[in-house]
Amino acid sequence: MPQLPLMPVGPISSAVAPLITLETTSAFDASLFLSQLVDLRGGVALADTLIQLEAQQPLEASPDPVSLRLRLRDEVVALESRLVDALENAFKPRYRLPTPARAWTLFDQAGLFAQAAARGATAARQRAAAGATRTLWAPFDDFFETHLKRARFGLRDLRAELGPGLRALGEDAARLERLDAALRLACGPETEALLRRARARLEEVMGDRLRAALKGLGPQPKIADI
Repeated sequence: MPQLPLMPVGPISSAVAPLITLETTSAFDASLFLSQLVDLRGGVALADTLIQLEAQQPLEASPDPVSLRLRLRDEVVALESRLVDALENAFKPRYRLPTPARAWTLFDQAGLFAQAAARGATAARQRAAAGATRTLWAPFDDFFETHLKRARFGLRDLRAELGPGLRALGEDAARLERLDAALRLACGPETEALLRRARARLEEVMGDRLRAALKGLGPQPKIADI
């Protein structure tokens, strides 16, 4: 999977770069993950849907399964292509992600370099570093939120488009489509909360690594050191 092109040169870029990887580092248990996303209200709604599945009948019209698969494949490929394009062009002006030069200016304006040279006022340095981290992270947070929403909305619209055709394929396909809809409804609130926590945690980890990297800078750092 692609990474954001951080243009790593100095220790700060190198420290932040691992945060942006999209590669899975361990085995993923989908059933366990789904169960953790279902709260009490979602569990009740899911149970009601499972009870009603037996009574639901597929539509009479029978679509072409090949056409459905092709439409699904084409749209998923298009969604992935748009995401990859955004990642590969993340530092173009329209996304406002901070370049090393922008980060250096931000740290300088926050007084981090002057305070590091003074070797004092630790609490003041920590406050300045926390403020600089929030400012530096904000466009990354906007970037991730925007493109996560676009991908999720695209998949939601695709489900709505293909749902009637899937239900018309037969009883098993209709049950599967309704079960998918029930799971999305049951997991919705916890999924939103998980995504918010993930972005907040990314900001926290970025701040920790940023502060550690700043300690390794010399008394008069240059843009190349960032």
